Amino acid sequence: FIYGSSWVDVDSIWDTVNGWDNAGGNLNLTGSSGVSTFTYGSTAQQLVAAMGSPTRVESGRLSGSDYAFIYGSSWVDVDSIWDTVNGWDNAGGNLKLQ
Repeated sequence: FIYGSSWVDVDSIWDTVNGWDNAGGNLNLTGSSGVSTFTYGSTAQQLVAAMGSPTRVESGRLSGSDYAFIYGSSWVDVDSIWDTVNGWDNAGGNLKLQ
């Protein structure tokens, strides 16, 4: 689905979101609040609570990771089975690490 300069990729068989790019800033992405940092083993929900919605979600970059949440030039890998943070690259210095 394309919304201006943003897009959402939906799996037509499983009817699940595979990823998105919020380049236009117009997607309505939400997360929970109250968490200020994350670390290895944090849930994806805790990650989004600490960092906000990522600009986009891509395929995982580390072995055993399914998704990479992209925040500027930094990324965080998440395992979809356990829904936990596997690792990251804080190249942009913007990740709120514990």
